[in-house]
Amino acid sequence: LDLQILSHHGRLRDRLDEIADGVVTARSSMLVVAAILAGVLYLLVLSRVVQPLRQANEELEARVAERTEGLVQANDLLRREVAERRSAEEKLRAAKAEAEAAAQAKGRFLANMSHEVRTPLNGIVGMTQLALDTELTPEQRECLQAVAQSAEALLAVINEILDYSKAEAGKLALAPAAFGLHDCLSQAVRPLAPAADEKGLELSLAVDPDVPDALVGDAGRLRQVLTNLVGNAVKFTGAGQVLVQAGVASRTAGGVELHVRVRDTGIGIPPEKHKTIFEAFEQADNSTTRGYGGTGLGLAISAELVDLMGGRIWLESRPGSGTTFHVVVPFDVQAGVPEGGSLPADGVEPGRNGAPRDAAGGGVFDRRAALSRMAGDEALFRELAGMFLEAGPSMLSEVRRAAEAGDARQIARAVHALKGAVGSFAARGAWRTAGRVEQAAEAGNVDAARSALPGLSAEVGRLLSALSGEAAPAPCT
Repeated sequence: LDLQILSHHGRLRDRLDEIADGVVTARSSMLVVAAILAGVLYLLVLSRVVQPLRQANEELEARVAERTEGLVQANDLLRREVAERRSAEEKLRAAKAEAEAAAQAKGRFLANMSHEVRTPLNGIVGMTQLALDTELTPEQRECLQAVAQSAEALLAVINEILDYSKAEAGKLALAPAAFGLHDCLSQAVRPLAPAADEKGLELSLAVDPDVPDALVGDAGRLRQVLTNLVGNAVKFTGAGQVLVQAGVASRTAGGVELHVRVRDTGIGIPPEKHKTIFEAFEQADNSTTRGYGGTGLGLAISAELVDLMGGRIWLESRPGSGTTFHVVVPFDVQAGVPEGGSLPADGVEPGRNGAPRDAAGGGVFDRRAALSRMAGDEALFRELAGMFLEAGPSMLSEVRRAAEAGDARQIARAVHALKGAVGSFAARGAWRTAGRVEQAAEAGNVDAARSALPGLSAEVGRLLSALSGEAAPAPCT
């Protein structure tokens, strides 16, 4: 029995071992199945997540490739554009070098030609003048005068072309020096008087009494500008007058801004031409060159010179109503020289009897300044004094009549004429009083103009009394 129990016990233990091994095997199998199921589930989840990511990645790669292609093309375009610009810059440098060489060649050519042309031309002008000083028949004199005029016109054209060439090359230069303003203005206006007289024009020069005469600057360039402007005014004015008026625009420490107006009653300039007329070879009308002649360089050169002097130039005009050119240029005032022009250091000059006399003509006018404005012509001064003694009272009466009539425009016109007359004698008191009357009249204030008339009458009366001993005898007619 014991043996049987042991045998059954052994078999039972073996069976239990088998069952235990089966359980272990089953558990392992279940674990394997669970692992497989988990792997399958992971793969399913992963496939659903990875597929969109893969698609997004493919789209991104496609976009990157597309953008890369665009950048490559843009880079190629940029490279070609840079190459083209470098080529254009090289061509521009070459063209600039050629233009500079051409400009230098033109400058040398003009310099040589100016010498070659002006030398014989000056000879023609000089010999013609000598021939005109000899005894000639009227026909011979007329022919020689035509030769002289043609030669001088040709010389003026050559000088204009040379000046413009210098301005274009930036080689115009200033030569500042001390000069007398009144002499400079006279030298600019006087040579044009015969041409104005030939056309029956009234050519006049008026300098405000408060303008200093002793200045420092390039008088030659200022004279060139004014000669150009006055010459044009005479050329394009068929009847009436040409007035050159100099005044002070502003004052600075040791200097003054000179304001010169050149006013004419000529053909006028259309508004659309006001700017272009200062360009080279430009004139107000294409028919102007045929009708009046000229190269169209004068105003361009004048504008260059005014700009070089640190000034400005402009015009006011309407067709048929004349033109006014304005030139404002800064100048230094000579130190230690009175504003009147050329007075002695003590401020007095001897009277006719040797006694000291006030530099302003007894406090009424400045004789020396007036003489300076007339280029020191004593006979002209005395003649003008006689003319003013005769015409001054009637001019003052004209102002009074206009004031009584209450016509502001007529007052301004009459007093302006009187103001120019007293200004010729550097009569500061009369000139300033006339200026107040004129300013009031131009503003339409007739009452203010009338209230200033007694003062003007007194100043003009004092000037007439002071000039009574200066006048030359009236010429017999």
